[in-house]
Amino acid sequence: MRRQPLIVRAVAAEAALLSAGLLVLVLAPVRPPSRHLPTITACAAGAGGGLLLFAVLARTLRPPRLDLALARTVPLLLARAGAEECLWRWGLLLGLAPALGAAGATTLSSAAFAAAHGLRQTRRELALRSGIGATFALLFVTTGRLVAAITAHAVYNTLVCGASSPSREPS
Repeated sequence: MRRQPLIVRAVAAEAALLSAGLLVLVLAPVRPPSRHLPTITACAAGAGGGLLLFAVLARTLRPPRLDLALARTVPLLLARAGAEECLWRWGLLLGLAPALGAAGATTLSSAAFAAAHGLRQTRRELALRSGIGATFALLFVTTGRLVAAITAHAVYNTLVCGASSPSREPS
C-alpha cells in the first residue's frame, strides 16, 4: 500500500480540525454565556491577553519580527485557533460547566487542551500548556465571548511562530 505524502496528511488533519470545530460550534448542546462584553472589547482583551502571555513566556516585551512568510500563515493560524477554541472552550468548557462549575470546567478543559498539544510531554511542558489553555479559558469566561479566546490564541501563536521563524534575524 502506498503512503500518502506528509503534506496530504497535514492538510487532511487541518481540515478535520476545522470541521470538528465548526460542528461543535453549531451542534454542541451548550448554552452560551448570558453575560458578555461587547465584541470589540472582547477582541481587545484577547489581543492583549495573547500578547501578555507571549511576553511572560518569552520573557521579553519586544515582539518578534513579523515577515511576509509569517503573514501568509496568519489566516491558517486564525482558523486553527478558532477551531481549537470552539472545541476546548465552547464544546468542552461550556459542556462541563453545569456539572463542574466554571473553575472545574476551566481546569479540566485546560488540561485536555495541554494533553492534546503533544503526546510525549514532560510534566513541566504539560503544566506550561495547561497554563496557556487556562489563559484562553479565563479570557472566554471573563468576557463571555469566544472571540476573546480565539483572538488571544491567534495572537499568541503568531508571535510564537514569528519568534521561531528561521528567517528571524538574530538580535
